[in-house]
Amino acid sequence: MKLKLRHVLMASAAAVAFSGQAHADGHATWASKSKAKVAISGQIQRAFFYVDDGTSQRIRHGEQGQSESGVDFKGSTPVNKDVTASFHIDMDVDTQQQNPDGTVSGGFAGEASGDINTPKVYMALKHNTLGTVSIGRTSAASDGVAHTSLHGAYGFSAALMLTNIGDITLRDADDGSAAVNIDTRMSTVISDPGGRSPMIRYDTPRVNGLAAAVSHEDAGHIGTGINYGGSAGDLKLAIKAAYHHGDGDANDGLAGAFAAMHSSGITAGFNYVYTMDGVGSTTDASTTDDPDIHEWFAHAGYKAKFSDMGSTYLGVEFQESRDMVSGSEGHAFGIGFSQNVDSAALSFYGKFIHVNVVEPGANYDNVHAVESGVRLLF
Repeated sequence: MKLKLRHVLMASAAAVAFSGQAHADGHATWASKSKAKVAISGQIQRAFFYVDDGTSQRIRHGEQGQSESGVDFKGSTPVNKDVTASFHIDMDVDTQQQNPDGTVSGGFAGEASGDINTPKVYMALKHNTLGTVSIGRTSAASDGVAHTSLHGAYGFSAALMLTNIGDITLRDADDGSAAVNIDTRMSTVISDPGGRSPMIRYDTPRVNGLAAAVSHEDAGHIGTGINYGGSAGDLKLAIKAAYHHGDGDANDGLAGAFAAMHSSGITAGFNYVYTMDGVGSTTDASTTDDPDIHEWFAHAGYKAKFSDMGSTYLGVEFQESRDMVSGSEGHAFGIGFSQNVDSAALSFYGKFIHVNVVEPGANYDNVHAVESGVRLLF
């Protein structure tokens, strides 16, 4: 009975929310008795991946791992002429994905289909001249640097090329036997310093395109970051740098990124992450060795509107990971396209990926994959 009542309340809340006035961007809004204005947005997305590991081939179904299907709730209310209070609730809905062996017993990260996760749940107070203080589950000040890009193309978010195939097994090139997963030798998300956890965070106001932030997480980790966003002539620029202190139970990390986009539509970027030895291996349980890890990601492409349908992105991307275990080197290359359909807030993409991993004492087959996916915003 309690479960049914909860569902009725959720449905009623959603109905009330969507019955409100729509913003120009199409997001539903409504005003509560507290005078807070709430905006609701989200996305539904699906993808499939054809994978050839050198011994076997398969087609898998899932989500494009750069972000899951879900709903965002954002609200704000003025406190006075200088201060605004706001909140953000980010709800992801996991959907079932095939495991590497073809079974469908779980979704990403072992979560059951239908699980609801909340990557972000926080509130903030913003002062017009003094900056913003946030408290709750949000991104560390050092998070997101390695995912810097300006093209905004679905399926081509920076440093996330291997997200959907990281659990594919590398095969021994001599006998075809299963060896280790790709994600033990190459980062699937180029994990830049920091993450999402309960914390308090402070962001400075942006002055001439420059802003900085510092955060203290529940585990005692401290993140710092600085970023610039602006233009120089015909170039749009994004520059970021960050450092994250793991406080003894996580590795320290340093990251930097640069992205540029010309008014002609040509765009490129480079992201680098240095993870420093700290707490023992998190990638290979068979060894206590924890070398410093070097990872970089680069992309280049062209974005233009070739038709009334919407903008098209054509791009290439490269990734390298060194010393995920001592002496290992992983290389990946991707090429493909992304297409927006403006009339329906729809996007789809297709790409080809090549993965090569070399390691002392090992001989792995290359992995090839073809990905395609679609996303609908609301």
